[in-house]
Amino acid sequence: MKKISLLSAFLFMGMVAFAQNNETTLDQVGDINTLDVTQVGSANTSVILQEGNENSLMTDQNGANNISDASAVGSNNAVSISQVGANNASSNMIQASNNESTLSQSGDGNVSNQELNSDDSRTRVFQEGNNNLAVQQQIGAGNNAATIDVVGDNNRTTQSQDGENNGAFTNVQGSDNGVFADQIGTSNNFGVAIEGDRNTVNVGQTTDNNFAGGDGDPQLIQIGNDNLIVIDQNGADNASSSRQEGNDNINVNSQTGVGNNHTASQLGNGNSATVTQRDN
Repeated sequence: MKKISLLSAFLFMGMVAFAQNNETTLDQVGDINTLDVTQVGSANTSVILQEGNENSLMTDQNGANNISDASAVGSNNAVSISQVGANNASSNMIQASNNESTLSQSGDGNVSNQELNSDDSRTRVFQEGNNNLAVQQQIGAGNNAATIDVVGDNNRTTQSQDGENNGAFTNVQGSDNGVFADQIGTSNNFGVAIEGDRNTVNVGQTTDNNFAGGDGDPQLIQIGNDNLIVIDQNGADNASSSRQEGNDNINVNSQTGVGNNHTASQLGNGNSATVTQRDN
């Protein structure tokens, strides 16, 4: 076991002229683990745990008062963290094996959290702007993937997956938007694309094979401002898609049972639709 606390640029001689009061704390347990840490600026903190074999982790922080906490337990995990700006905070916790976690934050006051305890998972967070929050959690064994891309300010995105073969994808361009997804079961999917301000998407999917879009093919689309989409699917083999172009539109869809399908398109302003479908 190796434990090193670096209160200066001891291992990073090239940074001595640039870094002030940066701190790195490292624990490595296992074999052939690799670590690359670069901190430029002042009062940046990195806390790292690698436990297992052949894990790799790269942390790059440039700015002031940034905090990075990364934990990889298992084998063959790869984590890459980059934070540029001030007062950013990131947390990455990985368990099991063969996971990938890539995080990049550019701006001030951004917060991100990624937690994986499943096999074959991939997560990615990219936030460019200020005061954004991104949270991703994957629980279960399978081929999971979660992606959040945000460009703007004051956006809130959370994605939670519990089960196997789930996918969650978010793409936001604008400010003050909210995306919230909770998936429990097997082979659920989720895809959102937002362009505008103050839009909200809330999706809950329970049990198996529910569908609401996919990576590269989002079926929940908002273009404009102050739009709302709420999707609640409880059952199996349900599908829901919604497209809103305009302002102040509302679409609420609730589906219970097996094999329900919902497609909504709202073009204009101030439209409202509520659809409920269930088995007899």
